[in-house]
Amino acid sequence: MSVQYTNGVFNPAQDIVLVAGDWDWDTATAPQLTNNGAQCLEQTVHLTNSPGNVINYKFLFLPFAGGEVWESDGVGAGGTQNRQVAFPNGLTNLPVVYFNNIAPTSPRPW
Repeated sequence: MSVQYTNGVFNPAQDIVLVAGDWDWDTATAPQLTNNGAQCLEQTVHLTNSPGNVINYKFLFLPFAGGEVWESDGVGAGGTQNRQVAFPNGLTNLPVVYFNNIAPTSPRPW
């Protein structure tokens, strides 16, 4: 979110970051990410599905001023609309990604 912060559209002291996906695309109930203290926002989501099934998800943030800012379409591998992960046989951690796949050019300013 550092790029959005630098661009003046995200304030970590006021705005909320969520992850929505096939389990729940409703912004009113999507899990909120928290700062893990290591310059990353994270969340644990418990899902049940069949191994190998593809799960779609996206990140969004809710500015304090109101509205919703979703990641753009095309953030998934090969330009797919959503991020995707094949459901594993057990517990897994997804890789760190950047909002809209735009990496910062300098360390996080917040």
